Amino acid sequence: MPNTFSSTGGTAHTTTVSGLSDGSTFSYFVRCRDSVGNVNTTDALIEFSVEETPDTTPPVRSNGQPTSTLPTGTSQTAISLATDENATCKYATISGVTFASMANTFSTTGGTSHSAQVSGLSNGNTFSYFVRCRDGSSNANTNDFLIQFSVDSPLPPPDTTPPSRSSGQPVGPLSSGTTATSISLATDESATCKYATSVGVSYDSMANTFSSTGGISHSASVAGLSDGSAFSYYVRCKDSLNNKNTDDFLIEFSVAQAADTTPPSRSAGFPTGTLPAGTTSTTVSLATDENAT
Repeated sequence: MPNTFSSTGGTAHTTTVSGLSDGSTFSYFVRCRDSVGNVNTTDALIEFSVEETPDTTPPVRSNGQPTSTLPTGTSQTAISLATDENATCKYATISGVTFASMANTFSTTGGTSHSAQVSGLSNGNTFSYFVRCRDGSSNANTNDFLIQFSVDSPLPPPDTTPPSRSSGQPVGPLSSGTTATSISLATDESATCKYATSVGVSYDSMANTFSSTGGISHSASVAGLSDGSAFSYYVRCKDSLNNKNTDDFLIEFSVAQAADTTPPSRSAGFPTGTLPAGTTSTTVSLATDENAT
């Protein structure tokens, strides 16, 4: 034996041993020899243990699942987490509930992996589960571990509707002398608008694109206007998904006639010359170039 008691030779023998640790058992096997050389042939056992440090730490929780957005139509799923020691885990759907007051225990629990099936899920919503666990020494979590995920919203139906058009301008008569003006309209979505001066022209065949277009407000300058005339512009638009109007939106206005400031022009009057002797009455007349009194 390599180890000799540090105090020995009499009838009381002692020595110091080290390297002890909590929660472990230690065994020492002793043999002795007397002054005339008689040696023990069997072991005397000195055995003891060091008490385990009391566990006052609740389970550490990790790897909550799911974390992502679940597909549209998912109505139930499994929630799960891991703990660093054997534990029993529960959950609530509101925060701040104590472990003892939680009504929902994971269906698989007691070890280090815990899972439960949850239902009642619906599209476009987020779901939160607040988890607390307790180990075998009754150490329970005093804070929540959040498992949170959402269910995706269904895709909207494809847009097959062309832009709606409104607020065409100008309307009514413009002042006489107007030779050019701006025509405009609004759409309910971003669009590219064109116009023609005759009815029934398809969008693709229209040669005139509004100079300001692409958003929801559209305008263009038109010229060649004249007094006393009416002007019609037929508008069609196309949205970003290539939905085109198949009917015309009419912007129609007129330019007022210029005010007449010229008096009537008169032609030669009748009669002329000398009337016969004895004439006591006659008709006089003349012509004007416009209606006049």
